[in-house]
Amino acid sequence: VPIREAVRLGTVRGLAARIDPTADIMLLQITRNGGFERAQVRLAAHHAINKDAISRAFFQGHALPISVPAARGTPGYPENFSFPFSEERAVALLREVGHGPDRPVRIKFFTTNGVFPNDFDMARAIGQMWRRVGIEADIESIELSTYQERLRANTLPEATMFNWGNAAGDPEMYGGYLLDPRAIFSAFKAEEYRDRIAALLIETDEAKRFEGYRALHRDAVEKGYSIPLLQSVRTVVHQA
Repeated sequence: VPIREAVRLGTVRGLAARIDPTADIMLLQITRNGGFERAQVRLAAHHAINKDAISRAFFQGHALPISVPAARGTPGYPENFSFPFSEERAVALLREVGHGPDRPVRIKFFTTNGVFPNDFDMARAIGQMWRRVGIEADIESIELSTYQERLRANTLPEATMFNWGNAAGDPEMYGGYLLDPRAIFSAFKAEEYRDRIAALLIETDEAKRFEGYRALHRDAVEKGYSIPLLQSVRTVVHQA
């Protein structure tokens, strides 16, 4: 049930509504291609996104903003880390590489349309936020099959809107798949993570494994290898 309908139907006599977080996440798959070759541009793109505003506009505030590619409350999420929304910081980073609102960097931005809730609308909103700081995004709607083909061919553009499912909530199925350069699911292909993730895949001490993935997730965000957006939600409306 769409978020707005769940909220409305929850006020109808005889009905009750639930809007609950899941372990799935919405994020931007990032590459080093084109305008995102430099870390300053990738980080500026992340700082420029007002995730709270996106959640309020499209999910009635129920989809929680996330700072790393993992869901809140799961073992791979560092609760003491936050990546801030800051247009000022975004503009300053772009100025370091000769860009800004008066001289925007141009990128291509893929998004699906209707594959998961509000995917296309979120992409358009992000495009507007980027324009304010000096990133001009050419938004193109694609089929999910096109995303999979381009991902495997390593020809994705700078950014792609994506929804990542992880029913178990284990960090191996977040960073272990999304950031491992050997994995078919990885878009950025950071070779520096190859041995680091390989060690985590065979780590038998659970506490060390979880801490290793939390550090990996934070490092990837701080280097602009991933732009996490929101934690997904599911809606159910039923008789009271």
